[in-house]
Amino acid sequence: MNSVLGLFAKWPEPGKVKTRLARHIGPGQAAALALAMVQDTLAFLYPLKCSKILLFTPQEKQSDFSQLAGKNWQLRLQSAGDLGQRLGDFFTSFPGRTIAFGADSPTYPPGQIEKAFDLLQSSLGVLGPALDGGCCLIGYRDFQNSFLDQVPWSTNAVLESLVKNLQKAGIQPVLLPTGFDVDEMEDLHRLADSIREMKAANLDPLPQHTLAFLREARLIP
Repeated sequence: MNSVLGLFAKWPEPGKVKTRLARHIGPGQAAALALAMVQDTLAFLYPLKCSKILLFTPQEKQSDFSQLAGKNWQLRLQSAGDLGQRLGDFFTSFPGRTIAFGADSPTYPPGQIEKAFDLLQSSLGVLGPALDGGCCLIGYRDFQNSFLDQVPWSTNAVLESLVKNLQKAGIQPVLLPTGFDVDEMEDLHRLADSIREMKAANLDPLPQHTLAFLREARLIP
């Protein structure tokens, strides 16, 4: 059975990414952090044994993403529409065990993604909850229904809505341990704490680009 990992990423242009965080650290710093997280996410996903698709936007940044990703990623332009439509297009295009992941959780344990693929051998749906009520990871096997419809994306009701939609379709999703993505200032401090814990436990791979950003911003020694 095919195993496909899709990383959704938007080019980190100041003023267009991490806008909530930018209110506190400025659009330039927010974009620099976003770039660092994309780089580190590409790096920690690299060893996973699966087909890797980088779903990027906007189209004119394809060459920039290609340079970041290298030869081990297939590039694919994100389709039009809201996040639900873009995710649906991805799942429909790549049947089998398929996982969508975001580019703003650079300390997410790679082992949890491997576990998600294993779970999709017997389950149709796997979700990686985020602390803010969203999802770091959405996994599905043989996408056949519209469980992504009517989801209030970018709110704290995303996970709840996805679970309900799957259950209505007769699917009981498996929930992984809760992770977090970086959207607010408190998330940035949580990210610094997470990297400190990784360093103390000698866990690899450390998100080196994000670590460098946090050191420059004096959020981590």
